[in-house]
Order: sequence, then C-alpha cells, then structure tokens
Amino acid sequence: MISWTTITVWTVSALLAAGIGWNRYEKKKTRDKLVRELAAMDPNRREKILSRLNPKAAAQLDDLDPTVGSAKTNTNPAAGG
Repeated sequence: MISWTTITVWTVSALLAAGIGWNRYEKKKTRDKLVRELAAMDPNRREKILSRLNPKAAAQLDDLDPTVGSAKTNTNPAAGG
C-alpha cells in the first residue's frame, strides 16, 4: 500500500523536475533568440552589445559564427588562438 508521504514526495519531486526542465528550456530559447538578433545586427553595434555583457557570456556568444551557426576559429593571438 502506498502512503500519503510517498505520494507527496513523488509529487514534489515531479514538480521540481518539471520546473528545472522548463527553466533550461527557457534559457536555451532566450539564448537562441539573442544569437539570431546578434546575427542580424551590423558588426559595430554587435561589438558594442557584446562588450556590455558578462565577459563569460560574451565570449560564448562571440565564439559563434551567426552566419553558419557553428563555432568560428579564434584568430586572436592574445587569447591563445
């Protein structure tokens, strides 16, 4: 026989898992939207916006080649490329 405690624990676990999954989905959707918008911008404006972002996030977005959708080669010798 299943107790109310078991039902409560499984319900809370399911809601928590659904919330985590939804959060990851929304983050990915927002990131993809930002990449599409950056691809449509002129290069000067794109650099200006990337400079305002968190350095870690800007580096991840800057490594994407928006025209192809894949990572581009880093040609900056100071960054080790």
